[in-house]
Amino acid sequence: MNINTGDTQDKQVVYYPSGSAAFAFVGLATTKCDAVMLYFPFDRHSCELNFISMEPIHRVLMVVHDLPHKVPSYENKEWKILSIKKKHSIYHVARNHSMISFSIQFERRPAFYILNILSPLPCLGLTNVLVFALPISSGERVSFSVTILLTLVFFLNMIADRLPPTSEPISLFNVMVMVQLQNSVFIVICTILSMMTYEKAQKNADVPRMLCKIVVFLQNTNKTRGMSSEQEDVSAIPAKTDELKTAQKTSDSSSQITWNEVSDCTERSFSKLFSCMFIVEWIIFLTMMIVGTD
Repeated sequence: MNINTGDTQDKQVVYYPSGSAAFAFVGLATTKCDAVMLYFPFDRHSCELNFISMEPIHRVLMVVHDLPHKVPSYENKEWKILSIKKKHSIYHVARNHSMISFSIQFERRPAFYILNILSPLPCLGLTNVLVFALPISSGERVSFSVTILLTLVFFLNMIADRLPPTSEPISLFNVMVMVQLQNSVFIVICTILSMMTYEKAQKNADVPRMLCKIVVFLQNTNKTRGMSSEQEDVSAIPAKTDELKTAQKTSDSSSQITWNEVSDCTERSFSKLFSCMFIVEWIIFLTMMIVGTD
């Protein structure tokens, strides 16, 4: 026979024939856990909830049991619960108190963030590299590169509003956006430099000797990479003769370098440089994300 005491609306004590008593109390509690946003939006979290009895263990002992009935599951649209572990232990202070611990592991549902935040970033980075494909005579390079830069700044502010203000650790995705922003700044600077060389070409100004040597070196490097088996047949020529001819060609060609050649050389160099940076950065980022989430 069960005997109920107390207010039946919010709490009650149930006594069983074996001598045990059960105190039922219903309430709503709010708690917070430290977020580890390193692999956002593929982040996983573990939150531990501890419930400690105010009464000593010889008066109140809390034990975790499975419920005799099935609890209705609650589906969250943003988070997915992976596992829930529970245990009871003793909390040692002035007296021994009973403690119940719940360890909850959950992960974010990343579909929304992949479509709206992650996927636009490589598109912006690729578009930013293609700025050097625009004709320099159109005069739209600087405005186009500045537009991409402002878009990345807005993108960074949007991510800062989404992520919690934590610094340990910083999200890899946040770092990637900052890297793309720095690349965009360098592209704007290089675009301005290419426009300056184009203006020099229109005025038929003299090319500095040091800049001529750099352009000749880059041109010779490109020609050397493009050569195939024809260089192997000329290997019998003495080395001193090759050095003299190379030096003579370099001195003759450096004196004939124009600003148009400087502009073409710098554009090709900038395009290759930022294309390689774009590919390497995304390979490193995706590798770290895949390894970390596994």
